[in-house]
Amino acid sequence: MPHFPSIAKLGRVFLDALTSTACLGCGAPSTTLCLACIRRIPRPRQRCIGCGGAQPDGMTCLTCTETWQVQRLLAAASYRHPLTRSAIKELKYRLDRSVAWPLALRMLTALHTAPRTLHNPLFVPVPLHIRRERSRGFNQAALLAHTAADRGLFSYAEPLKRTRNTASQTKTSGRAGRMDAMTNAFTVTDTKTVSNRHIMLVDDVCTTGATLNAAADALMRAGARSITGLVIARA
Repeated sequence: MPHFPSIAKLGRVFLDALTSTACLGCGAPSTTLCLACIRRIPRPRQRCIGCGGAQPDGMTCLTCTETWQVQRLLAAASYRHPLTRSAIKELKYRLDRSVAWPLALRMLTALHTAPRTLHNPLFVPVPLHIRRERSRGFNQAALLAHTAADRGLFSYAEPLKRTRNTASQTKTSGRAGRMDAMTNAFTVTDTKTVSNRHIMLVDDVCTTGATLNAAADALMRAGARSITGLVIARA
């Protein structure tokens, strides 16, 4: 069954928005990241998730499709821009949920301006392990995915479960090591929900792509039709 934020969690999101004091970009009061500043962040050039070659629609190139389950990767903002990194840090490490709203809108813009569109995609967040989610208090990917799906009038579900509490990808050296560390890290708990669906797999940042690929592998084995990765930025 899809899991939606409880009234208490939504209340905390609203409270975060009220108590935030200044925009990270321009210093405007009452918001952590204003829409004017999020719009000023440059759009990145979309690239193949595997080799990093330029691809207008973020499609995985023919060579990389042999080893990658993500058919397309869309990044919403340039990771090189300091405001992008500040916003991600605010969401993940300072636990400011109010930042999710403008970031989700930016992700929707990346989706709607892509050369090709998908019919009725299902928004699915990359899950945290239950221990990490309890420690943080929320899953930032789920908050982004649910906000974007709600705003864009798309379907949302949480059919993925993280079965192993893997180390942070930033603490695992090399792409090969990260890919090995993520092997069989996810399972699908509701195959009917994902069967024959175009999945919009949402996460905050794509580094090596190992996490997205492991999640995509589980979804494809469960019968998904296609996987598009949608992230704030690609490091």
